[in-house]
Amino acid sequence: MRYTATVHRLIPKTTALWAFSESGLGGIMHAIRIPFSGIFLGSISVILITFLAFHSKNRWKTIIQALLLVLMLKAMISPHSPVMAYVAVAFQGVLGATLYSIFGVNRWSAISFGCIALLESAFQKILTLTLIFGVELWEALDTFFQELTQKLQLDGFDNIPIMLITAYGILYGIVGILAGNFAFLLPKRIEETAAELATSTWTKTAVDPLQRKKSKRFKRLFFFVSILLFILTLFLFTGKEEKIGYVVLRSLLIIALFLWVITPLVRYLLRRWVENRNQHQKKLLDEVLVELPLIRENTSLANQLTGTIKNPLRRAKRFLLVWFSLSLYFEKE
Repeated sequence: MRYTATVHRLIPKTTALWAFSESGLGGIMHAIRIPFSGIFLGSISVILITFLAFHSKNRWKTIIQALLLVLMLKAMISPHSPVMAYVAVAFQGVLGATLYSIFGVNRWSAISFGCIALLESAFQKILTLTLIFGVELWEALDTFFQELTQKLQLDGFDNIPIMLITAYGILYGIVGILAGNFAFLLPKRIEETAAELATSTWTKTAVDPLQRKKSKRFKRLFFFVSILLFILTLFLFTGKEEKIGYVVLRSLLIIALFLWVITPLVRYLLRRWVENRNQHQKKLLDEVLVELPLIRENTSLANQLTGTIKNPLRRAKRFLLVWFSLSLYFEKE
């Protein structure tokens, strides 16, 4: 690979990184055993949107244009993504474009963006569970924990579901603050890492440990079935057997609505948007598509170059710096 130290293609390269992180990075995070991959992927979006804002003059136009390309590529590369995944990406893109257009790129705007974006991600998951399974989920949890605390004679644990949701939100908020701060410091760190890689000697191994693939559809089905069984067990333990049929039927109907009505409609609208784009925007799309294969290769190379780091958090941080540096400042020879 050849070090270029050029900035004229940073926007399409960053857009390609964002698109890849939204459509193909989850499986790679699992392969290289980076913990809390969901939070990690949300943080990457915050980081890349901030990087786009840092390197663009018209921040609103650049980020929104990149967002539309990312949504379209997500529909192409990962067609089975649930509609709520598009909602999360759209929220992050519009939020970042708004904050950085109004307040510019500084530490406080980056931290605010990271915190709000990750909190939305956290509570969107809770909202999705409520939408699918209904408020009966939380009622069953509340009854279960009330009975448990009475049997164990514990005081001060009367609202455990609320405490769990609060702790969950706090965790995401803290990670968002850290991601925003990291995003603000990132441009200089990437340039330093790229220069460091340019002066070091390394080669890519023939064996790529990241080629293992797992079915996202199977994992989502397994997750849904596990949650459903857990909820049904809660109802049985709390004496609410009469609601089991309603919860199962409601869950299946809502999931069917998402799978066969809303998600296909979103993909159709995105395809229509692409077909109606002008020549300049189609050229940007072509530039992004060209970068995607190299970005995937760079994930394997970044994994190789950071494989000796034992601490998972340090490795995740170093992995990002190396992966971004390779994808933004190096070209394939």
